[in-house]
Amino acid sequence: MKTNNNNKHPKRRAAILYGSIGLAVCSAGVAAGIVLAKIVKPDQTQYLVDEVTVDLDAMIASYQRAKKSGDYSNMKPEEIVNVAYHLFSEEECNYSIGVGYTIATLGGVRQDIQSRTVKSGNRYFEESNSCGMVNIYDRMFMEGGSTDTYWGSSPNYGSHEKKTYSNDEYKEMMGRYISSGLIYIVAEGSLQEGPPLSGDPPTGVTKTSEGYTVEIELNPQKGVTNYQKQMKSISSLKFLPPFEFCHLTFYLDEGLNLQKFVTHEKYTATTSAGFGSPAEGTLTTRYYHNTLPEYGFPEPNSELPAYPTSLE
Repeated sequence: MKTNNNNKHPKRRAAILYGSIGLAVCSAGVAAGIVLAKIVKPDQTQYLVDEVTVDLDAMIASYQRAKKSGDYSNMKPEEIVNVAYHLFSEEECNYSIGVGYTIATLGGVRQDIQSRTVKSGNRYFEESNSCGMVNIYDRMFMEGGSTDTYWGSSPNYGSHEKKTYSNDEYKEMMGRYISSGLIYIVAEGSLQEGPPLSGDPPTGVTKTSEGYTVEIELNPQKGVTNYQKQMKSISSLKFLPPFEFCHLTFYLDEGLNLQKFVTHEKYTATTSAGFGSPAEGTLTTRYYHNTLPEYGFPEPNSELPAYPTSLE
């Protein structure tokens, strides 16, 4: 596979705000690691990010033990999240869609965030948009050993310059493979200790009439390192954006199949020109299992259905 060696880095675009474009992809991204960045082989069961290690084999063993009783409420929150994304990644086809927004603390400027992912066999698609004062319309495709990007500032994706990277080049630049799940690091060593900084419920698992709700309060230094890399790469940021807090809420059915995922985060993004503001945002993602969307697997110039205004 021939890579575009003259384009080691994506075109940088000034952006004061940037939301959860990494989306939970699930392959998907939004599809946007099985939680953490995959290392080298897609079938690997060890996920390493800095000093945080997740042993997926051990988590699956915990899942199998709990499955015999049909009650997963005694599993650790991080185990449930990793297993849920593993189950999603094992499906032959699926898709997700996400909508949300960020609002700057200074000036109250709003950016709308949109994201969708599609997996079909060994092909992966991700679309990530940020609309408002700054417009970003990006599509990415992964198949085999390469990832193609179509990044631009208009919704005419097919007119954007195509750049091709090896999958490892893309991951180094963006913090994860497109085929990976969450860009957030959900592991025992990345959870916030003490009261949640976000004001949301503490980390834990709740059994509900519909399945399970998992709350995750991430350590704002350890849990977002891959996400920070993506934010800095795709926007013209002077620094890795520091986070004040990052809270994740997962809604799963009785079999630990992902249904909905909600983020709540606050960070400061500073452009290379030195402009910036704290921004607080939320993103809601819905997951659809063992099926393709009605429009099938997209092409760079595909005209896809409009995003809903909300996914509550």
